[in-house]
Amino acid sequence: MKSKSFNVENLSSKIGISRATYFRKLARDGDTFTVKEVEKICDILELSKDEVHEIFFE
Repeated sequence: MKSKSFNVENLSSKIGISRATYFRKLARDGDTFTVKEVEKICDILELSKDEVHEIFFE
C-alpha cells in the first residue's frame, strides 16, 4: 500500500468497506476478505500474480 501511496482510509474506501471493517479483517489474518475484495485490492495496487500469491495464499 505504501509504495502505491495508499493508506487504510483510501484503500478501504475504494474496495467499498469501512476503515474499521478493514482492520477487523486484517486482525483475522485476512481470512474474512471476500474474493471480490481481494480482486479489488489486487487491481487497485496493481499486484503481480506472485505478489497476490505471497500476500493472500501463503
